Amino acid sequence: MTRSRSLGRAMLIGGLVATAVGVRPVNVEPVAAAAGLTGDCRAELAIGRNSGGNMRYRVDRFAAGIWSALVDDGGEGWGDSRGVTALAMGDVDGDGDDELAIGRNAGGNMRYQVMDESGGSWEQLHAGGHGWGDSRRVSALAMGDVDGDGDDELAIGRNAGGNMRYQVHDYEDGDWSLILDDGGFDWGDSRGVTALAMGDVDGDGDDELTLGRNPGGNDRYQVHDYVDAESWSLILDDGGFDWGDSRGVTALAMGDVDGDGDDELALGRNPGGNDRYQVHDYVDTDTWSIVLDDGGFDWGDSRGVTALALPDTTGDRDGDGLNDCWEVNGYDADGDGTVDVLLPGADPKRRDVYVEIDCLEQLTFGVEGPHSHCPRSDALMLAAQAFADAPVVNLDGTTGIQPHLDVGPLYGDGAIFTVAGGGGVIGTFGDLEGGKTIVETGNEIIDFDGAVGDPATDFDDLKAANFDERRLRLYRYTIFGHQTNFRKPANDCTSGWAPGGEDHFLVTLGGTGTDGFNCWGSDANGWSVGNDEQQAGTLLHELGHILRLGHGGTDSENYKPNYLSVMNYLFQACTVPTSPVQPGIPGECDYSVQALPPGGTSALDESALDECAGIDAGTLGFGPMDWDADGSFEGPTCPGSTASVSADINGDGDTTVLAGAEDWNDIEYSFRSATVGGGVGGGEGGSDPQEVARVRRRVAAPLRPELTLRGPRHPVPVAAANTITFRLRAANVGGGPAFDTTIVSSGVRLELGTIIATGSAASFVTLAFPTGACSEQVALPFRIVSSDLFGLRHVQRATLTVALDREC
Repeated sequence: MTRSRSLGRAMLIGGLVATAVGVRPVNVEPVAAAAGLTGDCRAELAIGRNSGGNMRYRVDRFAAGIWSALVDDGGEGWGDSRGVTALAMGDVDGDGDDELAIGRNAGGNMRYQVMDESGGSWEQLHAGGHGWGDSRRVSALAMGDVDGDGDDELAIGRNAGGNMRYQVHDYEDGDWSLILDDGGFDWGDSRGVTALAMGDVDGDGDDELTLGRNPGGNDRYQVHDYVDAESWSLILDDGGFDWGDSRGVTALAMGDVDGDGDDELALGRNPGGNDRYQVHDYVDTDTWSIVLDDGGFDWGDSRGVTALALPDTTGDRDGDGLNDCWEVNGYDADGDGTVDVLLPGADPKRRDVYVEIDCLEQLTFGVEGPHSHCPRSDALMLAAQAFADAPVVNLDGTTGIQPHLDVGPLYGDGAIFTVAGGGGVIGTFGDLEGGKTIVETGNEIIDFDGAVGDPATDFDDLKAANFDERRLRLYRYTIFGHQTNFRKPANDCTSGWAPGGEDHFLVTLGGTGTDGFNCWGSDANGWSVGNDEQQAGTLLHELGHILRLGHGGTDSENYKPNYLSVMNYLFQACTVPTSPVQPGIPGECDYSVQALPPGGTSALDESALDECAGIDAGTLGFGPMDWDADGSFEGPTCPGSTASVSADINGDGDTTVLAGAEDWNDIEYSFRSATVGGGVGGGEGGSDPQEVARVRRRVAAPLRPELTLRGPRHPVPVAAANTITFRLRAANVGGGPAFDTTIVSSGVRLELGTIIATGSAASFVTLAFPTGACSEQVALPFRIVSSDLFGLRHVQRATLTVALDREC
């Protein structure tokens, strides 16, 4: 059934719908998702039987009102003494379908196996436990993603006995490895694992492993958190420590009982007095709270818990950090059963990113007259289009990320504008019932520590007053403000600030610098607010930091010419160069779509540069680049295979290796902020226009295009009204590509597009020249305009003498 949902009071205005553009060829795989054993998003039922002849396990599927068997003879060849002790399902190989793990009782040979269904047939991916002693059996199984790689891991528990009592196995590229191989090694021989469960109790996006133990002294249950391949941390190490020695854990389950997006831990106990089951909620590393502490308290002493189950309501099939249930039904922030926040436009099979944008507005005359720092609709259109056209493949086969930019009633009460991506997704911006306009009075400078250091208005105070904390797990948050003080106490032209470890950021494109000039583009009245491209690019830049992108993509190395992204200060104002051979790649307002140069290490070694390979090794058509500005091109791929050159090409005064990066695949969608306050200093500051201009001039100098003109070799016939038509060729003899090449003469404008260094372009042109004395030639003036790789505009003037074929 198709589920539909109202957008509340919002209305769609169809007059502002972006034109779809071509989907770019970079492919990002969808996050592995729980889609069932066969990939149809139906949960199959696996049943295990005790020892005896014939079938030992089966798998049934319910469809069209009928149950049918996917497997009806599992374990039929096992010895009669062997039975199933545990079952678990999870996607270990990242193909989007679950695999089935099966545990067996004590005895020789295999003790557990992992089975994979494909096209109606089953394959054994793994079998283990052959070397265990005959008395050892699988006592519990669990599957979950403990290491955050998008694929599930398999946890195996064993009964009492010496040596290992639990393990965690990881499957990657056809091979299995142990990321925990000796759990419980130091336990007494009488202690074993009775139950296992996996779930995300701390909200970091990765599952934790909970294990239960049989009756005995000391702890009876533990919660382990994966750190890396060498270590795990205990976030609960003494659960049940004060229980009587006769009490143990009989069952575990993990799920989100309070609807806060994090899992809670339910545990069951064996027969005896007092409580028989409890539910625990993780608070922090040192603290757990008991949500339910006396379940089964009034049961008879002979009764105990034999099993527990909690449904998975925190599933996030599309991997966008938003639970599927929230995307479909809305978010109940306080657990009272009433939806508090809707997510208009959300789709659990497409990645969605929600951002609330509040903004400062000066309403009265003061030091600066009335003006608004609120983003213009055209700027948000540019930013939203970048996400909608992202080369990210969703679970439903569409391509793109659905942005939802909430500015409240800025463009009209209830107005929502749609942005169509070329791959079928629909983004939105407008009134999603959250964005606010904040009066600019006494808060012209905003930072993240308030009165500490350089005094300013504390961002956290503004956020607390204007952002609904019920949106914390759903929306990133930003304020379009006047100025910040990242670089200096006042008159700081820094364009924004994304503090470390948070899901909020600043955009600040207002005011003047210490020189008295506007920091950024001006509005119609001359106030600095940023032009459309500066607003859109800075929004994308600071949001990129929140999505874990650095100034160099995967690192903080700035000004890399091979990193074509708004994250790079050189291209922040939506000036990412567009490939002349693959239109739309990367293109103006965009994150990097390809690590350059492609292949190998995807890096430029400044001590060994191949000038003929440029930044892209020919794939995007940007051509050769004269890095050392010596007027010639050298390197292994140049004619004659000359030696490489050394040059500082990002202007940092050093020669290092500059790594390329593909941004869209490196975005991390999980949320980090759990409170309205809590902002910290540090983090990534936005660009300073004067600093960027200095570096841009320095790195652009060797790549300056230089265009020469060549006309016809033979006399050109003169037509009526003293006009001549001839083929005009422009050749680039400079150090780098010329973009948007335009030649103007006598009111005629000739567009030649991109001309790479050593390249040329030609076109026919018809020009008139002044009448006068009959002459055998005419001198024609030309104006040549182009831009370099970094967006600097270059103007040249040239005179071309053309021989004329005419009779006087």
